[in-house]
Amino acid sequence: MDVAVDIEYDDVDTERGTTREARFVPGVRVTCTRCQNWQESLGTGVDSIQSACARLKTSCPKHEQNNYYSQEA
Repeated sequence: MDVAVDIEYDDVDTERGTTREARFVPGVRVTCTRCQNWQESLGTGVDSIQSACARLKTSCPKHEQNNYYSQEA
């Protein structure tokens, strides 16, 4: 089933390096419009959106094999 996603551009919380201090970088959050499951990705380009959509497919809490899409990607 093809399922649309909502996209939010925001700073993504990530840990980098050995200091374990949180660092915020520009990123995207894609949210499934069916179940509200979401995934974040670093970066704000088309590749970042597609990466987050691919992770939505493997993290679906209903174990559906949806194809996620956005008008932006």
